[in-house]
Amino acid sequence: MFSNRRVVTGTSAEGKAVFVYDGEPQREVRWSDDGPPAIQWIWSTEETPVLAEDVEDQSSTFTDFFPGPRGTRFMIETFPPGFGVDDADRSPDYLSRLEAAGIGMNMDVSEGTVHATSTIDYGVVLTGRIWLELDNGVETELRQGNCVVQTGTAHSWRNRSSEPCTVAFVLVGAHRPQPSHR
Repeated sequence: MFSNRRVVTGTSAEGKAVFVYDGEPQREVRWSDDGPPAIQWIWSTEETPVLAEDVEDQSSTFTDFFPGPRGTRFMIETFPPGFGVDDADRSPDYLSRLEAAGIGMNMDVSEGTVHATSTIDYGVVLTGRIWLELDNGVETELRQGNCVVQTGTAHSWRNRSSEPCTVAFVLVGAHRPQPSHR
């Protein structure tokens, strides 16, 4: 389990660096009522950030899991053992927990847990192991310390191990070009 402390800096009216937030992240969703957080959103923006005196924490107010163009998300996600492998019974409950938190899953789902988003995702595995599977069935195992850049392609996350896997992600909203019709 990682620290629930989040420190965010800003700029004072005098132009000096200040600590704006120091405490627990304001938003999280759990796999179960008594379990650890499945996702903690550390920071979120809906537009290209403007460095200013007033730093607004948008992580507690966004409504779409994935940011739109010019938006960002910084989150820590924990995948339980069996996620994407045997999670059919957990997915509806988890989706209803996201919905109860006011968060919609704005993504294209092709089949099962394979999905594509209009984001570029930077990830680093903090603990455990996770398998990244592409829509053609090819997969690779990522271990603690490994980094991944997911460029909006169709993929699925699978925890084939017996231990939870925690990944820190930064998601950056991108434009997806429309297919050309010839």
